[in-house]
Amino acid sequence: MKINEIIKLKRKELNLTQEQVAEYLGVTTPAVNKWEKGNSYPDITLLPPLARLLRVDLNTLLSFNDELNDYEIGKFTNDLATIVETKGYDCAFKIAMDKIYDYPNCYKLIYSVSSFLQGALSLYCVNDKDKYENEIEKLFIRVSNCDDLELANNINSLLISKYIQRKDYNSAQMLIDKLPNVSINKKQLQANLYISQDKLNDACEILEKEILFMANSIQSSLLNLLDIALKQNKFDYALIYSNKIKQTTEIYNLWDYNKYVGDYQIAMETKDTKKIIDTLKSMFNSIKNPWTLNDSPLYKHIYNNPKSNYNNNKFGQILINSIIKELECSDEIDFLKKEPEFIELLNEYKNKKGYYN
Repeated sequence: MKINEIIKLKRKELNLTQEQVAEYLGVTTPAVNKWEKGNSYPDITLLPPLARLLRVDLNTLLSFNDELNDYEIGKFTNDLATIVETKGYDCAFKIAMDKIYDYPNCYKLIYSVSSFLQGALSLYCVNDKDKYENEIEKLFIRVSNCDDLELANNINSLLISKYIQRKDYNSAQMLIDKLPNVSINKKQLQANLYISQDKLNDACEILEKEILFMANSIQSSLLNLLDIALKQNKFDYALIYSNKIKQTTEIYNLWDYNKYVGDYQIAMETKDTKKIIDTLKSMFNSIKNPWTLNDSPLYKHIYNNPKSNYNNNKFGQILINSIIKELECSDEIDFLKKEPEFIELLNEYKNKKGYYN
């Protein structure tokens, strides 16, 4: 929103006429009219009293506080995904930072963009990753200090993961200690209210999102337990957790790819060549099959962007390329790299056009 639009909007909200604004500021009514039409701008000395009259701060008056709505933020993030694919990560990063410069206090935008940039950084072959990691972390920290507690807590979870990954355990513990212990399920209460008001579709959307969130949380916990079991050489427990991951995937209609992650980790840990190859085949096939959220009766009321990651064949190929790249660069699987079936599998699924060397 531009300054002329803000002046007009705020004036009307306060039920002020152009004549009243002109009288307060000691200017003519036609001058105020020109401001609102965008034909001219207030003198810099008039900005503080104008802001006081309109009951806004100077940042808002000058559009520095502008907000984007959820649709605009989602569309911009989807556009970034296209830019990464067509013009590269560097270009997408610059465009993202320019957008944040234009909307420095729109924390939903910063959250969405920084989360996307972090995810894309792990999927694409990007030069000078450390530089981008540092800049993204600065964005995370900006959001973690905002007044929107939900956004701040969500981004703190990502920051904690980053700190743990680089073994900065003190910083991770400090953030964990800052997270609130919440026992009241606000979303469940909201759903109950919607049901009482016969807003049934709204209630369904909230409850379905809760199911999806909790299902993913269960999967994450099972994967962590599996990882612990492998560290302790408790392979019987690891197999139990892997089977529970498969069952959870089927019960909650999650992406089929999830079913194979546990088996893959166990096979890699035990260096079971045949199991690794067989599981990779299943993983790649599941990635190639797009997962459509709304195909499940559990998630019929959740808006599913047709361009979202799981529906996007391009994303699937990018994910496969990322897995292949990681395998080819890993020193821990030298026992696999001379296996003809393994080499043939990678070559079969590698997209030469979309593969980044």
